[in-house]
Amino acid sequence: MALQLSYAWRSFDELRKNYLFSDQYRGDTALYFDRAHVYSPIFIAAANLGYLIHFSKSYHLDIEAGYGKKITQTSYSKVVNPQAGYYQIPNDASMINTLDLHLEHRKKLKAPT
Repeated sequence: MALQLSYAWRSFDELRKNYLFSDQYRGDTALYFDRAHVYSPIFIAAANLGYLIHFSKSYHLDIEAGYGKKITQTSYSKVVNPQAGYYQIPNDASMINTLDLHLEHRKKLKAPT
């Protein structure tokens, strides 16, 4: 049985044009900006339970199950040239990874200050 706790943070300047979603706007609206500072603390907690089966001196089978939670609280500051605009989901399959990243954080983002 194990309990794992971890905390990390990212803090960097986004120097290229980008966008973010915020609760302050409706679902199809994004806030576009030229530059911004991003601060993103991450907290992870997980509980694991495992069992080790010995077949011989050299061979073992490790069975594990667990549950965890990741909490990300991304915030933006020093936003340059913020403009609300319509966000259209890209049809291009090459954009799927980028879209998944943004949708994952969509509920967690705070409006810039």
